[in-house]
Amino acid sequence: MNDLRLQTWRQWRNAAIYAPGDDEEAILSKTVWGGIAVSSLVLGLIAGMVYACMHFMFLVYLMAVFCGFFLVSLLLFLRVRAHTEWFFISTEVFKILFSFVAVVFTGGILNSGGFVFLGMAGIFFALVFPRPEQVRFLLLLYLGTVSLEAILQPWLRPVVQFSAGQNLVLFVLYFMVSLLSLYFFVRIYVRERVRFRQVEAEKLRALDHARSQFFSNISHEFRTPLTVILGMADQIREAPSRHVAEKAVLIRRNGKKLLRLVGQLLDLSRLEAGALSVHYVQSDVVLELKYLLESFHSLAEAKNIRLHFSSASEEIWMDFDPEKLEHLVGNLLDNAIKYTPAGGEVRLELERLPSSPPPLEPGPCLLIRARDTGIGIPPQHWERIFDRYYQVGEWPTEGAGIGLAMAREYAHLFGGHIELDSRPGEGSAFSVYLPLRNRAPMQLLPAGPPVPEEEPAPEAVPGASAAPRLLLIEDNPDVVRYLQAFLQKDYNLITAFDGEQGINRAIERVPDIIISDIMMPKKDGLEVCRALKGDFRTNSITTHRWAKNCKSSSFAYRYDDCRRGT
Repeated sequence: MNDLRLQTWRQWRNAAIYAPGDDEEAILSKTVWGGIAVSSLVLGLIAGMVYACMHFMFLVYLMAVFCGFFLVSLLLFLRVRAHTEWFFISTEVFKILFSFVAVVFTGGILNSGGFVFLGMAGIFFALVFPRPEQVRFLLLLYLGTVSLEAILQPWLRPVVQFSAGQNLVLFVLYFMVSLLSLYFFVRIYVRERVRFRQVEAEKLRALDHARSQFFSNISHEFRTPLTVILGMADQIREAPSRHVAEKAVLIRRNGKKLLRLVGQLLDLSRLEAGALSVHYVQSDVVLELKYLLESFHSLAEAKNIRLHFSSASEEIWMDFDPEKLEHLVGNLLDNAIKYTPAGGEVRLELERLPSSPPPLEPGPCLLIRARDTGIGIPPQHWERIFDRYYQVGEWPTEGAGIGLAMAREYAHLFGGHIELDSRPGEGSAFSVYLPLRNRAPMQLLPAGPPVPEEEPAPEAVPGASAAPRLLLIEDNPDVVRYLQAFLQKDYNLITAFDGEQGINRAIERVPDIIISDIMMPKKDGLEVCRALKGDFRTNSITTHRWAKNCKSSSFAYRYDDCRRGT
């Protein structure tokens, strides 16, 4: 219950004071200043009522000025939501000057009824701000006003005369309130700072783990096409007359994969550095995204996934950069197809909205939603799913963990916003909101969609009838072709394209040898090996994995050897 209340309070607080670009430190500084300002306003009202009961009307008017200043400061701060340090300096300087005026009109420090402590509280509150020059300035100002009060003491005539008892009680009350306020706010500040440091340390540990996972994944992403390229080049060198055209196609396709991956890494670095420019044209975004979806049909068909397109309007003309919009939506579609099982659906939906949701500026906007019926994302991962390198799960199907990070950066580049809604086991929906403008020069799109480079799945290749049966479990079609090229002479090959299919094929066909990749959809290489070794029908099969060790991929070795090393 307490955690729920604390979470509700933080949500309400962030809604009231958050501004784009604020980090945890900025939110904490705003919270502390807001608490000081609100408490000063409340205590000022209470003091004014006490003075009214004592019939000190001059002090009532003085406290009205005090409360009015803090009320205006709070309203202005809630409007601006920025420049916290300037608000802090102005309010603490006001307290010191107000304390000086009150002491002068009450006849000096000894007759002030504790007003001298009001300025002192401002110095102590300054200690919660990290810049020491602020504290020095306030300290010098306060010492200067107190020294001036002491010098002027013989010539001061009180406008308000406290009795000895009233003066003592007010002195004690002002001192106690100042001390308790200082304790309360410094305690909150220190506690929150400790919490932020713990959260920051946890984020650093998570980032370190994500980087390690990224390098493992990126090595896999680079190694796979490089293996195909080098293998095909060796085969061409050994037998130049055999299937040169087919092997050249494989080399070219995998070279383009490497080039695209390097381009993505460079683009992400430029995006995060703000060094990527946008070249807007005005065109029909509905037609543009229809063409883009068409280019994903071969990828979806290979996984038996249905693609759907829907738009509330037949045409939506707006300013956009075609290349960067393709990267934004393409990464979302690629992610949706990657994590949707066979037989699932991926939908691309468009809608023109009359008003933009926060944090976008007011005005019409375009909603682009990529929806899938995939595995879904647990809520605890939502906050970090757009972070660079971050991936859900220890064994991702493929990828370097930068696609969603790029999608977010491209959305921000367009001045837009991206949101996630997901239910584990039901699917995910990524919604992109882009401001809808019509200022750029008009441009007509080509009459048809781009033709994607075909990548048909390889079929099983029969070898000699008496040859041993070899089950090859690998999700990359080009790697399958590469292995088929030099294994088909000596083995009857059976292929499977994910871990689950590999287990089923092994049980159905009972091969003599199994070679399996590690990073695969549905079930990874570790799960495949454990399942086969735990089944009496397959536990005697020699099982190799396409890996250098338990977490990378370069050559095959016995499963039993890996099991002893883990």
